[in-house]
Amino acid sequence: MEVTDAAGVTATRQFGLAPVPIIGDLNRDGQVDCADKSILMSQYQQTGPGHSADLNHDDIVNITDLSIMLTHWTGSSTSC
Repeated sequence: MEVTDAAGVTATRQFGLAPVPIIGDLNRDGQVDCADKSILMSQYQQTGPGHSADLNHDDIVNITDLSIMLTHWTGSSTSC
């Protein structure tokens, strides 16, 4: 990016932007929808670290994670 001040002095700097993932978008398709709910349900009641559906990082996939997902829901309310 290049900027110029009022005196005509310019400066250039490179930078990158990374999109912030949507909470609950487990398959990273840009939506929190039935596909993500399906992933969560396949991991439901599983314990231990590393489950993608453990949205609050308490080492268990449960109703709290489902609640977090539904808070960020972008899918149709009647699709699944």
